[in-house]
Amino acid sequence: MKKSVLVLFLSVLSIVGCSGIKVINPNEENNAGTLAVDASGGQLKLVATYTCKLDSMGNRFSAVGKTEDEARKEVVARCHDRTLFSVCESDKVKCVKN
Repeated sequence: MKKSVLVLFLSVLSIVGCSGIKVINPNEENNAGTLAVDASGGQLKLVATYTCKLDSMGNRFSAVGKTEDEARKEVVARCHDRTLFSVCESDKVKCVKN
């Protein structure tokens, strides 16, 4: 009996604890309202995010980051990871605030 009550309690707690949280897909067209948890400075806070996209040699790359610079570096790194010849130009990256 105690075991089933504990399992039920943990199930309800996990459902309630994760409500409203969504795993984002950086390839989606609209990531409006996406926030990230920032633990810098010893406190947890929610901060706005940026989505950066790059089209290179027929491939599309995108990344989401807490700052525009972080998202820009990530999308260029993803492009470098997928291409043999480095044609990933950071000046062609387009970023928007979510």
